[in-house]
Amino acid sequence: LNCFWMAIDPKYPTDIFKNTERNGRFPNYDYLRLYYVGYGGHHNTQTRFRKYNGLGERPLLPQHDLNRSEVMITPNKTMKIQIVTLGNRTQYIRDGEVIFDFTDQEPYHHGWFGFRTVDNHMTVDNFKVTRLIPGEGVDPHPPLMHTGAYDEGYSIRQISVGTAPAMHAYMDICPESPNGDLITYFEFEDKIPGWGRVAVANRDGSDVRYVSDRVRGGDHDATRQQWIDDEHLIYGIEDEEWSVIVNLKDKTTRKVQGSIGMVSEINGKGLTHNNFPPSKYGKNGRPSEVMIMNLEKGTLQVLLNQDEMIPMHPRRDIITDPKWKGMGVFKHPKWSPDGKQFFWVYMLEIKGTDTKLVKSALLADQHGKNIRYVSEVGQHPMWSGNENLVSYIRQEGFEHRDNPTAQDVTLHALDGRGDHVLIPNALGILGSLSPDGKLFASDIHDWPEKGRHAVILYDVASGNYRVLVHMRAGVDDPENAMHPHPSWSRDGKGIYFNASDAGASRVYFADLSGFTFRPIDRR
Repeated sequence: LNCFWMAIDPKYPTDIFKNTERNGRFPNYDYLRLYYVGYGGHHNTQTRFRKYNGLGERPLLPQHDLNRSEVMITPNKTMKIQIVTLGNRTQYIRDGEVIFDFTDQEPYHHGWFGFRTVDNHMTVDNFKVTRLIPGEGVDPHPPLMHTGAYDEGYSIRQISVGTAPAMHAYMDICPESPNGDLITYFEFEDKIPGWGRVAVANRDGSDVRYVSDRVRGGDHDATRQQWIDDEHLIYGIEDEEWSVIVNLKDKTTRKVQGSIGMVSEINGKGLTHNNFPPSKYGKNGRPSEVMIMNLEKGTLQVLLNQDEMIPMHPRRDIITDPKWKGMGVFKHPKWSPDGKQFFWVYMLEIKGTDTKLVKSALLADQHGKNIRYVSEVGQHPMWSGNENLVSYIRQEGFEHRDNPTAQDVTLHALDGRGDHVLIPNALGILGSLSPDGKLFASDIHDWPEKGRHAVILYDVASGNYRVLVHMRAGVDDPENAMHPHPSWSRDGKGIYFNASDAGASRVYFADLSGFTFRPIDRR
């Protein structure tokens, strides 16, 4: 009498029947995420409960491996089976007796129920599903993420202070100071987006102090607060084209032109692009431009606009089509780790859709010279060393909820060698490579259940992944605007990320110093 419940296929979360790799053989189902009971009888002399994790693993705890005669099927005897799932607890009950009672730190709350039969003459009668009303003191939506140690040798701790909503900047902007002693993040007063202050603290989150005036932070990257050097940091002002530099030593501040995108700690310059703030430009806006910020002088160096880019672009026929006039924008300027060059993205998309007609990387040296086209790129490109870019390239038919693995993490060589798939069929949205290039961390939304986020860690060499944490979408985040943005520590031994499991975004740190990628256990 075998059955499973809360079943989801991580490759196709919205359609469990879409995966053509399954053909009815039991091992084909190992990669589903589910709870399973095999109730013994006939040739099967074991009654077992397992939690399948979606990676091919289905660990068996000793207390869930039973072989007593009283927990076996009696031929030709009717049994009443009840399965209860509520909060972080699931039970399997036979004729009123609880056979399995499992409390799950990362419970499953949504998915399919199914029977599995083999060499079986079972008859099912009076099958029904009932929604339970939680009793007093029962949390139907318990936290999915916990702080402290995890089984695979890593641990998680909260970095931001208390219960206030907080956020670090971006997946390729390390919140640590260059010497690794301090961190910076943005603390919101009550909701995201909203008012708050830039915070600086020790690396473990202690001794927090606030270094900005009361300013507004966005729901994606707050104020893009980041370090210039060990004694100075910079943050941008939402919908304004200026930033503020903070001197931590003498506590002075000064404004500079441009809303900061990214600072190079090597050359001390910033990068920005204009954001067409309605407060300044009205409905007409102005042509998109990329600029180098001279932080010492507080001035801007404009590189080029779209019209000046067109002659060097191989897809200029699309860009100059009258249908798309004025729709292209420059975004995401990023310094190389050595500060000698930077890239930015030119994007032309159909308004109101996710359809990208053109999404290209352009490259310039640190002085804004020798500008050239690199290649078409995918989702949120970033640097891999000083000679390559890396991004998610989506396969034809990709839909984030329907088939989230229909994309490849791809390396784009700057020297003209073309693209190379780094991790095929990879989950994720915003990813970043570890400093040594061996691991790839990414976040993902609404996976495998709607309303859940996760931080995923890939081993680049094997393509295997682990889910470091699951978390719920925040109560104030119905559109999942908050991104975990996993960002590597400078020593590559940990990951900073935003998590909303406790109801609002806060900043956490995953300490990976004791973590190793163990082989998948498919027993």
